[in-house]
Amino acid sequence: MSVCLMSVMQQSGLSFGSKILRHLGDKQSFLYPLCRASTSSGETFARLKLFFEQEKEAIHEINEKFALPYVNVYDLQEDFQKKLIPTNTESLLLKSSYNGQLHQPAIPFSYIASHVAEVEKNLANRKMDGKFDVKKDIVEPHQRLTEIKSEKTQCISKKERLSQSMKDFWVNHDKDSEIPDDIVKKRGDVIFLGCKINLLSWMEQQIERKCFDNALLLPNLTHPESPVGDESAARVLKIVGEKPDDSVKSVGHMDVGEVSSTIRQSQLVNLSGLRTYYLFQQGAELEQALVRYALDVLKKRGFLLMSCPNILHGSVFEGCGIPVSKLPGMLYRIDPKQDKEFYISGTSEIGIAGYFANHAIPIKHLPLKICSISTCNRKETDSTAEAKGLYRVHHFTKVEMFGVTANETGSESEELFEEFQEIQELLFSNLGLHFRILDMPTEELALPAYRKVDMEAWMSHRASYGEISSTSNCTDFQSRRLHILYKTGNDYKFAHTINGTACAVPRVLLALYENNQKEKTVHLPEVLMEHMSSMDINRKSKIAMEYIGPNQSKKKQKSPKE
Repeated sequence: MSVCLMSVMQQSGLSFGSKILRHLGDKQSFLYPLCRASTSSGETFARLKLFFEQEKEAIHEINEKFALPYVNVYDLQEDFQKKLIPTNTESLLLKSSYNGQLHQPAIPFSYIASHVAEVEKNLANRKMDGKFDVKKDIVEPHQRLTEIKSEKTQCISKKERLSQSMKDFWVNHDKDSEIPDDIVKKRGDVIFLGCKINLLSWMEQQIERKCFDNALLLPNLTHPESPVGDESAARVLKIVGEKPDDSVKSVGHMDVGEVSSTIRQSQLVNLSGLRTYYLFQQGAELEQALVRYALDVLKKRGFLLMSCPNILHGSVFEGCGIPVSKLPGMLYRIDPKQDKEFYISGTSEIGIAGYFANHAIPIKHLPLKICSISTCNRKETDSTAEAKGLYRVHHFTKVEMFGVTANETGSESEELFEEFQEIQELLFSNLGLHFRILDMPTEELALPAYRKVDMEAWMSHRASYGEISSTSNCTDFQSRRLHILYKTGNDYKFAHTINGTACAVPRVLLALYENNQKEKTVHLPEVLMEHMSSMDINRKSKIAMEYIGPNQSKKKQKSPKE
């Protein structure tokens, strides 16, 4: 043991005198590893401070070999206690793993390291290149992490051997006899190793944070048949149904909705904000009819119904591939004074995925097909230039499909992905909609999607197609982040997840209003008959309310006479 370490122990109040030793119980002794609860944080920081002051050569060697160029161990001196706790990561998912709420995301670093060119090409195809360097910002830091963890493991193992050796000595030691020099040296070595372990742990946390913050932004791999490019590169897989007869002049769904009192969007900005709406009478009936119709179809296809929360922790969003720190303008956040880091979900996909997080499903139950009804809340747009109506709104009712499959043959998730598309095609065909099925290009794929297929219905008044649903195969992207596993025998493997829209009510309602107009009415499809009190929505006023509020001429503002 060096003279410096002798000084560290003496200045930390760690006397070797037999009087002190007699009063120190085995469980309290500083002979045990410093990372255990038996050593107070104050004592640990005192030792580290002296370690920096008196073991400069060792500090320099550790810094050169393990820290640089990613971090500098001398930064630790600024604030020992604060720097030891990695709270400054942007990722709520990583932070939750530090807090013990979730496992650390299982990023496939080995695959990334051996396929750097492929990963970079995938980033470029998705128009995500230039944000970071895969090799410099992910692969090399992770390799350094591996070296640090290996060194740390060796130090811990050596420290434990020394501690056990000293424990054996003290059990049989005569309290009045002298302490051998080798025991004194071992005690100094234990403290040295403890300080080194703390330094390595700090470096590990700092480099890990930087490495994972980048790695968590890597998208899933992309299906080889997905078109490369932006939205214009979408490939039409199929066209279903015929366009409505254009000899009947179609009016907009909001024109129908307002005169029939079934949809209201006017005079709501000060009450419920932009892009909100009311469905009333047959409009509200139609919403429920569409939900029940979709559920009837899904139940016959073996789907299990789930009701899930729509206020969820940000880590679940990130686990699903929605980095909340990067998309603050798209999500509604709960007041942090009430619930820190909680958000309102824009799809029940998030809630369903959260249900399976940290769980393993026996393979005999797979594939699992889940459906859920939820109110989705999204900041679709803040622009007042966006046309009014139900196409882009901040809240809507949706029936969601979610699937969990095994990955034994490599084709299970692809098969369920195709089944979801078949169900969507069935749902919209029976509603009499004319729509096209699109294989979406790389720039339109969200982070978790391996492949995505959209369905776009013809909307007569818009004279264009508009998206009414999508389905995505996310393979093991979400399960690696949320630890959704399946069990086969004694083996645990990452499951694959699939999600898809069975019915996003406002856009389907919009298509029905605009495509099914007959003279003065909108005639609804027969498949909704059992859920509707009337199959016709009359384009004439049902409840004509008079607006008497402000923001208009005083002559039109009315108040009762007192």
